[in-house]
Amino acid sequence: AINATKRKQLVERLSHTFLPVPALGLELILCTAEAVRTPVATMPFDFALSTGMEWGVQVETCGIASDILINIQLCRQTALALHGPPAPKVFRPVPRAPLQGALIGELDWHLKDLLTAKPGKATANAILNSARSVHAANTGEIISKSEGGRLWLANCPEDTVVASALSYREGLTQT
Repeated sequence: AINATKRKQLVERLSHTFLPVPALGLELILCTAEAVRTPVATMPFDFALSTGMEWGVQVETCGIASDILINIQLCRQTALALHGPPAPKVFRPVPRAPLQGALIGELDWHLKDLLTAKPGKATANAILNSARSVHAANTGEIISKSEGGRLWLANCPEDTVVASALSYREGLTQT
C-alpha cells in the first residue's frame, strides 16, 4: 500500500498545474503486481490520480474499478517497458467477458456524463469511445479512442458524427 506522504507527493508532482500533459489529461492508477497478474471483473487499486486542464485533480485511494481492465489490455498490447520485464510478462491477459463488461461500463459512464456535460469534449470522448468499444468487442483489441474513430470512418466514411468528434479531439490534443 502507498502511504499518505507518497500519495501527496504523487499528486503534487503529477498534477496538471505542475506537469501539464499534451493530451486531455493524465490518469495514473496503482495496482499491486498480484492484481495485474490475476485480472478480475472489479480490479482492486491502491491509488488513482486523474488530472488535466479541464479535469482538475481527482484522487481516489484503495478502491475497485472495472475500467482498469481496459488499461491492462492496452498496456499488454502497446506498453514499452523502460525498466524491468516487458508488459505482457507483467500484465496477464484479460478474459474476454470481464473486458466486455468493462467496455459496457465505460459506455454507461459516458452516457451519464453526457447527460450533464456541455457539448464538446465529453461528447467527442463518448462518441470515439463507442467506436473503440465496437472494435474491441469484435476483436478483443483495445485501441485509442482516436484510432477507434479512424477505423470506424474507414468502414463508414459518410459518418459525420464520428468525423466531427475526431476532428474536435485532434484539435484539442495537438500542441
